[in-house]
Amino acid sequence: MSNARRKELREAGIDRGTVGKAAVVGIKDRDINEIRVEVVQAVDRKTLHPFIREHTEEDATVCTDDVTVYDSLPFRHEYVKHSVSGHVRDMVHTNGVESFWSMLRRTHKGTFHKLSPAS
Repeated sequence: MSNARRKELREAGIDRGTVGKAAVVGIKDRDINEIRVEVVQAVDRKTLHPFIREHTEEDATVCTDDVTVYDSLPFRHEYVKHSVSGHVRDMVHTNGVESFWSMLRRTHKGTFHKLSPAS
C-alpha cells in the first residue's frame, strides 16, 4: 500500500491497528523456496530473534524491512525502507514473503471470508 493511501485511511479515521489480531511471523529461504511461519505472542526482539536464528544458517544474509526489532541480528542483515516507499535495493527485498502473505489471505478469504485467531 502506498504511503499516500495509508495517509488517506488514517485521515479518514479508518483503524488499521492490531487490536484483536494474531501476530504471525514468516521467513523465506530463497535458495530452496520454502517459507516457515509461526503464530507468536509478541513481535519483539525476545520473540522474533530466536525464530530467525532457528530458521537461518550462520552464513546467510537476512533481508527485512526497516523495523528496529530486527536490529542486532547475529547475521549479515540488509533491509529496505518501506517507510519511505523503498521496496527493492539490488537483491535486497521482502517480496517473496510478502507474496506469500498476499496469497494466504486471498486463498483464505475465498473460502472463509475472514482471517482471525479463531480461524
